[in-house]
Amino acid sequence: MLKEGVTDTIMEVSSHSLSLKRVAYCNFETAIFTNLTQDHLDYHKTMQNYMEAKGILFEMAKNAVINIDDEAGKYMIEKARGKNILTTGINNKADITAKNIEISADGVVFNMEYLGKIYPVSLNIPGKFSIYNALGAIGACIFMGIDIKDILEG
Repeated sequence: MLKEGVTDTIMEVSSHSLSLKRVAYCNFETAIFTNLTQDHLDYHKTMQNYMEAKGILFEMAKNAVINIDDEAGKYMIEKARGKNILTTGINNKADITAKNIEISADGVVFNMEYLGKIYPVSLNIPGKFSIYNALGAIGACIFMGIDIKDILEG
């Protein structure tokens, strides 16, 4: 990748790889937490173990974007303590929030509030999870210094 001039990459880091220390020597600029579900209990056995595995990423990253609508968000904030943190949410007051949400088979439309300003957002991906994913991605882009207008056009 370096030979090709790649300077940045975005990757999903599995809880398995975190608990097995497969990414122990990676430098992460920004970690995003969207939710904690029962997806990987076959491996982690308990929700506590699963949450702790995900928390490792927030100890490693310089910046954190954390969904505070999910109860495990509090734990991720604790793990990211002392770092740059942006919170996201729909139901709770956060740094980046989604309001006036409309979900249809064609996608989602909502208003994003950030720093007291409202921005319209439209995604061609349906589902509430898409909103949480979008808010996380927006937060990461903010940490990268990308202008809000460019983020929303993307």
